[in-house]
Amino acid sequence: MTKKLAFATNDGETIHAHFGQAQYYEIVELDDSGITSRERVPKFGLHGSDDSASHGHGQGQGHAERHGGGGMGHGMGRGERHRAMFERIAGCDYLVARGMGESAVMNAAGTGLQVILCDEKTIDAAVEKFLRGELMHNSGRVHKHH
Repeated sequence: MTKKLAFATNDGETIHAHFGQAQYYEIVELDDSGITSRERVPKFGLHGSDDSASHGHGQGQGHAERHGGGGMGHGMGRGERHRAMFERIAGCDYLVARGMGESAVMNAAGTGLQVILCDEKTIDAAVEKFLRGELMHNSGRVHKHH
């Protein structure tokens, strides 16, 4: 079994509470013996350092504002923005976060990613549970955007 998991994170250690606000993916490749590789990549495009810091929630901005680098943002639909974010983790089997909006969950699934919204706070703890077959999806962690 070789699997690739992409964790929403800001520091490479903790799983971010909301996928949309995380700045990075920590991509962990596993086989039956454990971790074979680990890499952190920006969630947004190559130009994302300024735009990636702001998703808009809780900052007085609308959801459609400033959603990624490389020209993403105004004029893009939510689904297009999500697909652009998911392109960064093409080839991964799973996307793991502690919370995620329902449209992002649907868009991730549409790209072939299996979403796991978990209660674990650290990537290492989630990896250990995944290897034991115990990392469970908590559907209560799906955020309903209005």
